[in-house]
Amino acid sequence: MIRAGDVFEEIEVPQDLPHRLSWRVGGVRPGAHRGKLPGGGGVFRDIVPLIEGPDPRRIDIRASVCDAMGRLYVRRFEQQSAATIYALVDLSASMGFVGEADRMRTTAQLVAALAASSRRIGDAFGVLGCADEILASFDVVATTSRAGERQLISDLAGYRARPQAGAESLLTAAQRLAGRRKLVFVISDFRFSLAFAEELFANLAAHDVVPIVLRDSREIEDLPDWRLLPFYDLETGRGRLFLMRPALKRSWRKAEDERLARLNELSEASFGSRSYVVSSQIDWPGFSDYLMTGRA
Repeated sequence: MIRAGDVFEEIEVPQDLPHRLSWRVGGVRPGAHRGKLPGGGGVFRDIVPLIEGPDPRRIDIRASVCDAMGRLYVRRFEQQSAATIYALVDLSASMGFVGEADRMRTTAQLVAALAASSRRIGDAFGVLGCADEILASFDVVATTSRAGERQLISDLAGYRARPQAGAESLLTAAQRLAGRRKLVFVISDFRFSLAFAEELFANLAAHDVVPIVLRDSREIEDLPDWRLLPFYDLETGRGRLFLMRPALKRSWRKAEDERLARLNELSEASFGSRSYVVSSQIDWPGFSDYLMTGRA
């Protein structure tokens, strides 16, 4: 187990969270993913004339002998390349919700697992923590170094958002990631508008994106059927008193299901895959399967 301790608690996550990319990495840094560039080893790619692949160490005798023009041929192999991975973390006020699970502690677990797994196979991992602006404490450029990782996880686990803080800087973070294709995890409760989610996905369309939706059973499912309950909107700070009843509970659940279905439609349209939902506790085997099966 990897442990990232802080003054609040100790975070434990699996040591290995494998991920598979459906695209070829364009970087030159050696790694564990299929690359675009030919290299000295790895998966066989093709056979080409020596003039196209000037490496006489890899001459293919059979292909050379069979060529009527007497040309020499060499085998080329794919270079295994390293990818760049980022976690865009929503640090808006609603992420401070504590129910069946502490939402920020769950976020810290996810980031810790992604960081450890990325480093193990040579990928560079970075974090951008987004509220009204990108917070300096959670602005980490992608690297293979462990420097500051323990403190980062500790700070995430103990972070409490400023009241009424939004998530507008997610758009700024998406713009900062422009360039070579990356694997991007968006960790959020997605309590912002669907129009904002659509704009965010559009800005990330050049990347391979995994939206991770954080939900909690105490938000709706575990509410009593009959009771007078006060509710507070963490984003606006406003409160309201509701007479909870079965019909209202069903209506809220239906609206939540429809919202998630619409979010999945946006994700599939932009990235070809559905979002991954964390319901209170992280299902690590299920999340691993989701990442390894192409998230289709």
